[in-house]
Amino acid sequence: MSTSPEQLHYLLMQYANNNCTRRELLELLQAIEEAGHDDTLHNSLQNIWQNITDSDTLPTFDKEALFSNIIAAAPVHQEPVKRYTWFKIAAAAVLVLALGSVAFMYLNKKETPAQKNIVLLTPLKNDKAAQMGKAILTLANGSEIVLDDVPNGELARQGSATIIKYSNRQLVYKIDPSDKEVETLHYNNLTTPPGSQYEVILPDESHVWVNAATAIRFPAAFSSSERAVDMTGEAYFEVAPLTQPTGEGSGKVPFIVDILTSTGRGAGGRVEVLGTHFNINAFNENIKTTLLEGKVKISAVGHFNEQSAIQNGKNNKPKTINYKLLSPGQQAQLQKNGNIQVTNDINVNEVIAWKKGELIFNNLTMAEAAPIIERWFNVRVVIKTPPVATCRVSVSFLKGETIQQVMEVIGAYYDIKWQMKDGTITLSGKGCE
Repeated sequence: MSTSPEQLHYLLMQYANNNCTRRELLELLQAIEEAGHDDTLHNSLQNIWQNITDSDTLPTFDKEALFSNIIAAAPVHQEPVKRYTWFKIAAAAVLVLALGSVAFMYLNKKETPAQKNIVLLTPLKNDKAAQMGKAILTLANGSEIVLDDVPNGELARQGSATIIKYSNRQLVYKIDPSDKEVETLHYNNLTTPPGSQYEVILPDESHVWVNAATAIRFPAAFSSSERAVDMTGEAYFEVAPLTQPTGEGSGKVPFIVDILTSTGRGAGGRVEVLGTHFNINAFNENIKTTLLEGKVKISAVGHFNEQSAIQNGKNNKPKTINYKLLSPGQQAQLQKNGNIQVTNDINVNEVIAWKKGELIFNNLTMAEAAPIIERWFNVRVVIKTPPVATCRVSVSFLKGETIQQVMEVIGAYYDIKWQMKDGTITLSGKGCE
């Protein structure tokens, strides 16, 4: 098979740990389809099986449903049944559900044809970062670095990349130029909690400013054919042009951002560029992409959430539902039904004000402003009266202003009473009446 044993094992472990990107998932499914009865797949599955212990933590699942899937996938035979602990059975079920009967077939050393299976895709999560109130970097092996708790300097090495933390909440991925080997993609996840932002300089020297309550996943070193990241939340990108000078795939290397909404609902989006500056906001079900410089293609590529699936097989990659090309000053709003609306003459400075630490509300209702305040200051906002929820506010705040200062101004200007207790802000009053 064309996939190396090391890469196959890595892909299987990524899926077992629920860390698969869409590209890794498609690569895994294609590798399985190409494998036939190759011993490499069998050995990798056996190795994963043998390394599962009773103490392993597995996701919540319906035991009866998993058991039914195992029975349905298993070929009938009269050999004695080996008794395994529930955790190993559950782990086997995860692989059965993920890989179809291929996994079960190889674990039982049977040579029955593989059946196609549906694999569900779930959004990136930043729940742990939110609970801790600290930014977390998760490495390819699953180990976590709490960025707020470690000193500046070199944090880790991933393949040919060295990860360095700087004092200005900046992570830099530096590639060793002497390392010329084509290597496995080592995916890292950066998650930020409410009230916290980070800047990442990617291995191609592209800059990404990651807003609060955001998750972004990227390889420590890009492949030669494309540069691809996944994200949910909000991020501002300054993409460096990159050219592959010689060999197969020579030419300009595209930069691709696959987007999931923070709610896990709505159409999945994809932004494709070569070198440009743009902002993506995917905090709600409508994804907003704003272009500052260059050109981008924004596509609706399916519904990447718990209700959606990619079917096993080479030709079942996500299909583009709709797309638009943007010019500077335009904003595309990808709606949850897959439609894309383009608005001209957007105030781009207002869109990226968050990157400079500025908080701007321009004719937003308090119901729309509340989640922004929650992310910005890591608080909970409760609106008690309908007039406050529909009250429209237009006000801006400079970097460093506190939640108390923000609420004092909003309260005085718009006749809104507010009270803060134990991290919860309660709003009431007549509002804009």
